[in-house]
Amino acid sequence: MQYDSGTMTRLGLWDYIKAAFNARPAGMFVPPNWVMLGAFTVLGFLNPGAWFLGAGVELAYLVGLASNKRFQRFVIGGRLSQQSRQQVKKQDDLLRQLSVDDRAAYLLLEQRCESILQQQRGGTVDASANDLAAQAEGLGRLMWIYLRLLATRGSIVRLLREAVGHEREGIDARVARLQSQIEKPGITDELKRSLQGQLEILEQRAAGQHEARDNLAFIESELARIREQVELIKEQSVLSNDPSTLSTRIDEVGTSLNSTTQWMRERQDVFGKIEAMMEEPPGRMAAE
Repeated sequence: MQYDSGTMTRLGLWDYIKAAFNARPAGMFVPPNWVMLGAFTVLGFLNPGAWFLGAGVELAYLVGLASNKRFQRFVIGGRLSQQSRQQVKKQDDLLRQLSVDDRAAYLLLEQRCESILQQQRGGTVDASANDLAAQAEGLGRLMWIYLRLLATRGSIVRLLREAVGHEREGIDARVARLQSQIEKPGITDELKRSLQGQLEILEQRAAGQHEARDNLAFIESELARIREQVELIKEQSVLSNDPSTLSTRIDEVGTSLNSTTQWMRERQDVFGKIEAMMEEPPGRMAAE
């Protein structure tokens, strides 16, 4: 078994056989396998034995091509190329969501990462193609995490702004007012239940906004950490004469951010819950 290094999905013989079935050399509009199948199908009407012969030839063709190392590298390369296009689209989509300042911050860090690679290409010690590829992949991973953090921060900022921007009275003041109303003597049970329901909603919203602000503080810290890591890598790239050591260092930085990636993955579901907590009760706020 082999792995597609881009998606880390297992590629087996069946994956290569499916690719071989539709394989088409450059310059051909129709896969040769289709031509062969069509020919044996027509011959089979004249002599049914041709169908059995064709089945054997087809099996030998598919298994032989699917087992070819060069063809397997071609299939993996195609998978990686497709993933690369998808990654670029995701990156462009996220960039369009960023504010002007956040987009500028991303492009600045991108320039710093590119300067690291340029320094390695023109350094006193020639970096191998493998080292440069490893460094570019590692720095690209840092940039992707940085971009996702910026997009997540923007979402939280917008969420908080929309949650409190239209309110004339803060949640804390409204909670205090409701508590005062609930404690008034002579209040009916129906009104008390209604006020307590409002109070529970406001307390949930307050908890959600508090969690969102905690998340925002964490993101700010992680963004600063990535910027400092890139600056440290840049300094080390100037001082180090061993490109492979720098590649290892970049990988270590990427590994140290695995917990950040996991945190973002977990918060994708949590943010939806927080948003619900920040909404006004029905009738007080327009629907999304």
